[in-house]
Amino acid sequence: MYMKQVWQGENIQLTADKLIVGTKELKIIDLPEHKDITDLSGNVSPIINRLWKCAVADLTSNLISTPAGRYFAAGGRGKGWSGKMFVRDTSLAGVLGLNIIYPEEMFENQKLMRKRFFECLWMSPRDHVFGWPNLPEKIIPELGLKEYSNKYKFNPPMRCTDDVLWIWCVGDLLKRIDAPVEKWQWFYDTAKRCFNDFYDYLYDIKDGLFYGQSIFMDIGWQGYPERFGRAWPKSYDKTPEAYKLTVELKATSTNCAYVIAMDNLAECADKLNLKSEMLFWSKRAKKLRNAIKAELRNVNGTFSCYKHKDGLLEPRQHALATALAIISKTVQGKSAELAIKNYPVTDFGIPLLYPYFDNDEGYHNKSAWPFVDAFFMRAREIALNIDETPRHLAMLAFSCIGEDTFAETTYMENGPFPGGTPAQLWSAAAFIGRCEQAGLR
Repeated sequence: MYMKQVWQGENIQLTADKLIVGTKELKIIDLPEHKDITDLSGNVSPIINRLWKCAVADLTSNLISTPAGRYFAAGGRGKGWSGKMFVRDTSLAGVLGLNIIYPEEMFENQKLMRKRFFECLWMSPRDHVFGWPNLPEKIIPELGLKEYSNKYKFNPPMRCTDDVLWIWCVGDLLKRIDAPVEKWQWFYDTAKRCFNDFYDYLYDIKDGLFYGQSIFMDIGWQGYPERFGRAWPKSYDKTPEAYKLTVELKATSTNCAYVIAMDNLAECADKLNLKSEMLFWSKRAKKLRNAIKAELRNVNGTFSCYKHKDGLLEPRQHALATALAIISKTVQGKSAELAIKNYPVTDFGIPLLYPYFDNDEGYHNKSAWPFVDAFFMRAREIALNIDETPRHLAMLAFSCIGEDTFAETTYMENGPFPGGTPAQLWSAAAFIGRCEQAGLR
């Protein structure tokens, strides 16, 4: 009856009314009713319907109203990270499903975050300084990262090298709402300004790639080698030189996000009847795809997480990088299959890094992330021509085990078990997107 909504895995069983994981169960009674939220329509199992309502509630709980406008916090029901604005979180959540539920609010969110982005552009706190020649950087010696974040509720430029994700989000949003021309014009003009004023400074003409961190993997943390500051004292003033190593990387995930952005801008230029500019963005996207394949792909057809400053490829893969290489159409057909088919998949999620760093640290290391799983499952479906709906629904349900909310991450060691911040925006959005994709809404 609910063929696409039940799953029998090695370690997880999703039935019509509960999730069973070993001796643990997630039952409908364990989840709040949220009677004010509309049920899914059609042939939907009781547990999926209840999880849908929880996902919508999680999204709603993160909507923050300010005198300047509304925006979505990354998690914690609006209280996570003190309500700081995260472009990457809201943008990826938008693509996954937030644009479906809150299109007007998301457009307002993106306009507000663009305004804040330009206000903070090239203003760097003392502990997050690029120090590259020819950058219009303005160092604020009286502010460290903590003070900077408290003042602006935003990240400094060094932590915004994956900012380009907003273009993917808004492009997706405007197509969904059949937006009027003035919104497309704002989108195009603002995106061009971002390239002119920030992104193009990160472009290296020598190999055709953009510098920057792997998408969402915080600089100086567990997603990078120890010399990048991972094991240093957690005092930001003590690690500025180590942080520079992260933005001197060229990450596969971030470069694939640029490809998607350029494709969106080519489409936007076409809508605005800017034929020469459409051709410009299309050519640029093609050139970047070729650079990614030439510079960031391993000999066996998989993709490295990132290329180091010395030109050597990191031996680890990154689940989001692999997914975006396929979603961006950087690789297609047999090449896409080679890139993803041997990446490990578990009932609990996809290891973010493969293999893990050999230490006891978790979070980005030794973890899976529900939102990354969502992109990865999309990529598997594209590359392998399969339907991952039931398995993916089971993974997402697991992220609610022990809670009444969608968790931030899944710790894969000594478990696995969900953890991190509750009501995580992009985790809940992933459930919305999978239900939409499966025709359950």
